[in-house]
This record gives sequence, C-alpha cells and structure tokens, in this order.
Amino acid sequence: MNYLTVILGIVLGLHLNVEGQQFYRFEKPDSTPIDYSKGFNIPVFDTLRVLYLCVQFRSEEEKEEHSRWPIGSQKAPDFLKKIVSPTPDHFPTGSLSAHFYEASFGRMVYYGEVFQDVITLDSLMEYYHIKGGYTAITEEVIKKVAATGKVNWKLYDQWGRQEKNWVKKPDKIIDHIVLLFRDSPPKVNSKYGWTGTSAGIAALHGGMMPVGDSLFVHGGSLMSGLIVNGAGTLSEQTTLEYIKHETGHFLTLWHYSATNDNLGGPDLNAHGGWGMASASGSSSICVNSWDRDFLSWGKFSHIFRAEKDSNCEITLTDFVTTGASVKIIIPNVEQQYYLLEFHNNKSVFDHVDSTLPALFILHQTGDRGPHHLDVEEADGRYDYQALEKKPTVCCGNHWHMRKLSSNPLLGFGDRDAVFLDKDLNGRLDRNDVLGAPVFMVEGDQPEELIHYLGDGGDGFTTEDGRNDFGIDTNPASGSNGKYLRHPITELNGIRVKVLAMYPDSIRLALRFNDYTIERSVRWSGDIRLRDSLHINSGKILELVMSGSFMRMQDTFPAGHLRVDSLASIYIGKGSSLVINRKCSLMASAGAHIYLDKNASIKIEKGGRLLAEPSQLHFLHRSAKVVDKNLEISPKRKLKISSRSTDVR
Repeated sequence: MNYLTVILGIVLGLHLNVEGQQFYRFEKPDSTPIDYSKGFNIPVFDTLRVLYLCVQFRSEEEKEEHSRWPIGSQKAPDFLKKIVSPTPDHFPTGSLSAHFYEASFGRMVYYGEVFQDVITLDSLMEYYHIKGGYTAITEEVIKKVAATGKVNWKLYDQWGRQEKNWVKKPDKIIDHIVLLFRDSPPKVNSKYGWTGTSAGIAALHGGMMPVGDSLFVHGGSLMSGLIVNGAGTLSEQTTLEYIKHETGHFLTLWHYSATNDNLGGPDLNAHGGWGMASASGSSSICVNSWDRDFLSWGKFSHIFRAEKDSNCEITLTDFVTTGASVKIIIPNVEQQYYLLEFHNNKSVFDHVDSTLPALFILHQTGDRGPHHLDVEEADGRYDYQALEKKPTVCCGNHWHMRKLSSNPLLGFGDRDAVFLDKDLNGRLDRNDVLGAPVFMVEGDQPEELIHYLGDGGDGFTTEDGRNDFGIDTNPASGSNGKYLRHPITELNGIRVKVLAMYPDSIRLALRFNDYTIERSVRWSGDIRLRDSLHINSGKILELVMSGSFMRMQDTFPAGHLRVDSLASIYIGKGSSLVINRKCSLMASAGAHIYLDKNASIKIEKGGRLLAEPSQLHFLHRSAKVVDKNLEISPKRKLKISSRSTDVR
C-alpha cells in the first residue's frame, strides 16, 4: 500500500479488511492538514520500515526458561510476527503495525523485518558493566549483525530532515531499530549494571556505528532506535506495550505525567493512562486526543472557550475509531484544558473500560514541551491513610491503605501513584511514593487492589453519582492542573453532564458558567472565586485540611477560599459554609456574602473569617455566623479582625 492509497482510504472512508487484519471504518473523513515537521525522530506519516534484532545473554546468565523463546535459541521467536507486519499492506490483528495505523487514521504505516538470527553475547555481564553497559553490548550486537552480510541496510535509511520537515530522502543514518533482549540484564554485585533496565529505554546507546555502504547506526538517545528487555520471559502483550511506549517517545518525546518543574506528580508512574506514551499495564494502550491533535493525525471535533461560549448539548461517537472529541479551554488560567473522549471498546486496542461504554475526561496542563495529562476519575479523589506493609492475596508484601475523606480538588484517585508522609517528618520526599500494587481495606471488608494504572471506574456514565463533573462533584472541576509549585485552584464554572448513552454514542450537556453547589462538598487547598457562588438550600460547603500532598516538601494544605473583588457567595436556606481548623475565608474589597433564612457560617476553632462587617448581608433574622459557640445576628454588632471573629 503506498501513501496515496492510505490517504484515499481516509478520504473515502474505506473499511479495510483483509486476511489477518482488523480495522474499522473511518466514519468521519479527516481533512486535517499533514504537518511534515511532526515526529520527534521518526515521521508520523507515510511508511516507516523497522528492523527488529533479538539478543540473548550467555546461557548461564539467563534466569527464566520460556517455550516462546527457549534459552540458547538460534532463531528469532515466531511471536514477533504478531507484533510487526512484514509488509505495509497486511497488518495482523492486534499488532503494533495495526495500532499505529488505527491511531493515525491510516497516516502512519509501521512495518518491518525481524532479523532471523539471535545474537548471543560473547562475554558475561560483569565485562559489559566495566565497559559501559548497554553501549558495549549494542556496539557488539551491531558489529555482529553487520558482519553476517544478511541485512540490506539501505532499506532502513529512507528518511531525513530538511529545514525541520521530514523528507523521504536517505541521510546515511539508519531510521529505526528495535533491539529486543530475551531476558532482563543480570545483576552485577547484587545491583543492576546500569539504569534503564526494568523495561526499556528510547535509545540504543553506543556512538556512530558503521554498518557498511557509508551508513551508520546512531546509538544516541532517541536516534536510531530503542531497547526492550524481557521479550522472551514476559507476555507477548507486555512486550508489545513496552515497544509501543518507547516508540511513543520518538513520536511525541514526553511522558504525560507531571514533568512540570521536574518534581514529579501524583501519577508520576501512570504516564497519563492511555496514549502513545502510556505505561505498560495502563487501562488502555489506545491513542488519546492530545496525541492526535499534536501529531496532526486528527483535530478536535469541538473546541469551546468557556468564558465566551454558550451552554449546549453535543453528541460524541467512539473516539478511537471516529476521532470525535472535545477540547474545553479553561478560563482564568494559562494552558489548561479538559479533553472529552467517549470510549465504547470498538477498537481491539481500547479497553479503558472493558465492561461499559463511558465518557473519559483528561485534564491537560501545558500546550507543548513537558506537559501533564491527568485523568478526572469519576469514582473520585480521596485522602488515604497508610496502615502497614503485609502479604496480599496475589502479589507478595505491599502497602495496605484506608480510604479517608473525599478531597475532590487535591486528593488522590485510584489511578494515581499515591504519595504519603511515611516517615512522619512533615514533608514529602521521593521515598514517600507508594507505587502499585496498593491495597485498600475498609473495616472487615476484603482487601481491594487500587488500580493505579486505571480501570473502568474512571469513566462517566448515566449512573447516578457518575454522571456529573462540576464545581460540587468529586472530582471537582477546579483548574489546579497539578502544577506542583503553584497549587492554586481557580473555580471555573465548567460542568459536564451525561444525559444519555446509546450503543455507539453519548449525549452530553456542557455548561460554562455554573457556580452552583447542588450537593454538599469539601474543599482543600488555595481556592480562588472570581464569580458568584450559589450554595443551594440544605447543602454544606466545608473548607478542610487536606490529607494529601500537592508538591514535594510541602505541609498538608488547609482550605483557603479567596473571594475576589466583585465576586460573591450566596448561602441558601438552611445551608452552611463551614471554616474548619487552620482554614480561612477571605473576602476581598468589593466582595459580598449573603446569608438566607437559617443559613450560617460556622467557624471552627482555629478557622478564620477575614471580611468587613459591611460585606456580610443577613437576608433573614435566622441567618447567623457561629464562632466558638457565639452567635452573631443582625441585632448584634459584628467586628471582624485579622485573627478571629468576635462579638463586642
């Protein structure tokens, strides 16, 4: 299949279906212009021909036998034929070739050959450890393969750069090699010989290695290829996911996980859940809408600017196979967006939720460069308590946790790699990261595995409690975006509600100025209100201490709500605004707070209400401010200081 055929397939919406191949009809032809500069070090359009090389350590250093790739094999294992297609027009179902074709809407054709001889290393690991680790190994492997004379290296030098754009013109550097090790590197002196040995790395290591015909393999980071370990001892699916992840770096460069400020973040290990750079074991390996937009594979079908657009209803079809998606530009902050995707499992690569169709909401922080994609999980964010590390039913000794109170702005979801102050030193260090698996226990209930790489509970459906994402839900539509040095939540008034779900689509209501508290909610952290907040009758808004960290070397943040000038809070009939210990409510000059019948502001010991008396408006005699069991009503003179609220 040549590139013209691929493009025609997109434009005409062809349903390709040949033996051993499964694709889906492109229901909406995509007219997105190709950006010929995209792809960090491989092109994201046309064809990419890849060479797979298989390597094993010396038999005495191989740790685990497996029938798929026996120790001492001389020929490459057959299962690799299920991962990479040898032709550009016939893709095995579930292969990596099919994955990139589907993700790119046919724009990227990934195929290649598996070198049939397994390369066995000459020396033991201790030798390579002294000689520089992967560098020494890669140079030996490339030299041995080149010496066989069995590779036509010119087939793998098709691309070069010209004024930042990709051109199909050889540049004397081999385009892409996948170096697969049968096992993971043996240990040296009880430690691994070098870093990057657990799964893979987006580099071959080594220098400029000649392979004949004036061609070179460039071993540098993100240059001529990648390394994956354990291809003969791990499952076929895990191997595919490792290769997909490392290849993703050549496309988009970055992980998705809180690389802002180089401090890591709540889902440091989860890599954003799904997409080109998602981790092995994530809830899905499918493409995400940020990937497609960035790589010019497809643009968002709807883009809304929250401060300008009107409320509306929209229908989304399956994201993976049709490209339907929404980007909401969050107001009052720079470079923060909600990305909406409907997943109904039509794609063999899409198992974000393996049981039900659902809407998934990604929270993007940053346009380009190191950015962050977090998942707004429908099953909520909470504070957790670490109990102890003890045996589990499946996975050896691991931490057990207890779920505490809801924390919709700053808490952890079960997708996150949880941080806890394990040594109780009052700050968060890198050794306080609890990686998966983590088990949650609730009283005498059976232990439950927290799926830190995601599960179907993260999706929004028509089910009550999972059908709404707004200012008063858990999670809440605040815009802190996991910026680690600036954990300030701007209340943004965005609400996304699931109205109906059908076999192939979902109906949503989008609201862009909804500052209504329709259910009781707890807020932590530094919160800013620029609009008019309305607490409905009988509801409670609590400002509370967080039990979760937002950044390294930080204390648990209290709830501090700042009401900006010209903004207001209306506390409805029978409703309460509770300011707990160490928390505060500060009304800027020009802000106002209104209390209706039986409404109250309750200030717990250690809480603070910072406002002028003229800013409080009692709309009924029963409205009150309660501070240390003292009632302040319209008949009493109210004096508010910077330290406390007193009656004089």
